[in-house]
Amino acid sequence: MTNDEAIARAAIAHLQTTYNAKGDHGKFDEMMTVFAPDAVFEVPGERHEGVAAIEAYMRGVLANATLAPGKSSPARHNLTTRQVEFISPEEATGISLFLLIRDGEIVQTGVYFDRYALVNGEWKMSYRRVKMEVDRV
Repeated sequence: MTNDEAIARAAIAHLQTTYNAKGDHGKFDEMMTVFAPDAVFEVPGERHEGVAAIEAYMRGVLANATLAPGKSSPARHNLTTRQVEFISPEEATGISLFLLIRDGEIVQTGVYFDRYALVNGEWKMSYRRVKMEVDRV
């Protein structure tokens, strides 16, 4: 691994963490900073293109699930296994496994399939597909 790859891996790990932490706390503006302007976000049966469309989707999901009135505790996403492979010095792919915990119980598990791109000197998420394995929400 080169020094540039090590730095890129740290930046990509920070994107992954920012996405989950800011999303769990409903900080949409900060959450959206992880995406490239033309990013694509896919969940089963839906495709959202561009940051504005992704944010609109997230606001709906998070308002209903994470921050909804009557929830006794907020959602907490936890990333487990992460793997990043470089296609070029400006592009990478990745997978990461996640658990969603609420009220002390695992309510979702799944896999993020990602693509990353160097945009104006910063690593950004250019594509994310969410594959749900368990969904008890």
